[in-house]
Amino acid sequence: MVADWLIGMNISRLYSCLYKQNYSVGRVQIPTFAMIVKREDEIAAEQLSNLVGDKIEIKKKRLQNLTCHLT
Repeated sequence: MVADWLIGMNISRLYSCLYKQNYSVGRVQIPTFAMIVKREDEIAAEQLSNLVGDKIEIKKKRLQNLTCHLT
């Protein structure tokens, strides 16, 4: 835990000095950010392609189309 703190503190300082902006870098932050970006991409890939009458068709990448019938 101390090593994570020392590494994060030193790398954050290095990046902040190099790029003249405040940066926070850590062992857990980068994978967590990657998961958030991946989920945002999945959400952006969903499309309401057709809304007609009582049915909604949703198209998603890598998955079969989904049709919902409203009741």
